[in-house]
Amino acid sequence: DGQLDEAQKILTTIVTAEPQDAQSQIHLSEIQRRQGHYDAALATLEKAKPLAPDSLELSYNEALIYDSLGRYDEATGVLTKLLSGSAHADGKYSDQEKANRAIFLERLGIIYREENRTTDAVVAYKQIVALGGDFVKSGYQGQVDAYRDAHQWKDATAVAAEAAKALPNEHGIQLMYAGQLADTGQVAEGLALAKAQITEKSSTSDQRDAHLALAQIYTRLKRFPEAAAELDRASELAKRPEEKLYVAFLRGALADKQKNYDEAEAQFGKALTIDPQNATILNYFGYMLADRGVRLPEALVMIQKAVDLDPQNGAYLDSLGWVYFKSGQYVLAEENLRKAKERISTDPTVHDHLGEVYEKTGKLKLAVAQWERSMTEYAHSLPADADPADVAKVQHKLENARVKLSKLTAAPGK
Repeated sequence: DGQLDEAQKILTTIVTAEPQDAQSQIHLSEIQRRQGHYDAALATLEKAKPLAPDSLELSYNEALIYDSLGRYDEATGVLTKLLSGSAHADGKYSDQEKANRAIFLERLGIIYREENRTTDAVVAYKQIVALGGDFVKSGYQGQVDAYRDAHQWKDATAVAAEAAKALPNEHGIQLMYAGQLADTGQVAEGLALAKAQITEKSSTSDQRDAHLALAQIYTRLKRFPEAAAELDRASELAKRPEEKLYVAFLRGALADKQKNYDEAEAQFGKALTIDPQNATILNYFGYMLADRGVRLPEALVMIQKAVDLDPQNGAYLDSLGWVYFKSGQYVLAEENLRKAKERISTDPTVHDHLGEVYEKTGKLKLAVAQWERSMTEYAHSLPADADPADVAKVQHKLENARVKLSKLTAAPGK
């Protein structure tokens, strides 16, 4: 429920009373990790290891801590050992074993993506596909995400096409492929495939998901009236709270794209009323406020909450760094933006934000390097992710910084 301090007090009491209770120590370590107390979390696990030497949960939590610390080699080493130690020569696993392997492989893939080891990430996700059943979908999705992170658009589309062919009756996979087609210039084909998922035989949930997917495609294409119409249709089919939440979130995102901030805030507020612990919405709402430089204390609370819920998320760390920058807290801004850069190094916005921090703190040469990297990443981005106005702003900042740097270098004594 997000009450980490209270949870820690209770677990500490249990561990004090029952020092041989390994499970409580593992849970305490998890809380400490989520609080950002990584050294304490590792120390707690070390105490638990002799009590539960074969605990998969303990080892997995250790890998998460190493990941949080940016000690990627150690994190992947733990996960690789977990996978090899639980492997069966015949490749046959129980349902629980499959679920465990999928979790380990998913995290391994994420860490490889953070290290820009795209090939290794894809190999991990292919092993998830090999588990069969419902795991096939997440394995294909992981491969597509890995290639998208690396801006390897042709590879991402090829895997999406392979997935769509392998799973012709999986509406989610078809919609993923539709979005990939639209993103890479095959707009008519993508829209047609998404619309084809809406039939009289389609379930209500499949129809709703198709309308939501179409809304997102239209939003990325800046065809806002069509996006709004699709959200209206999805709203009619949204019955459960979590379904209404997602519609409200996408309405808020659509309003934000149109700079209708009052409407965006109203929709995000509606979504958070349903789920106050939704990290995605907390981050989006907080970043929207921070980017405009308004209600910064409120923005900081929301973004910090999102980071607490998902400490390894590079986008959330970028938002946290940006709200600190807007608040004039440049040391904290740089610290969090550097962490974000480590995890999502192909995101041009992160490099732009870090460039702003470096310029503000007098590190002009570093600022130029970050803005040059931002322009490079924009050049390899999809059209939907490279708004011409944003690119022009970075180019302008880069040119001005180069002029200033040139003057400083040419000055006597420099």
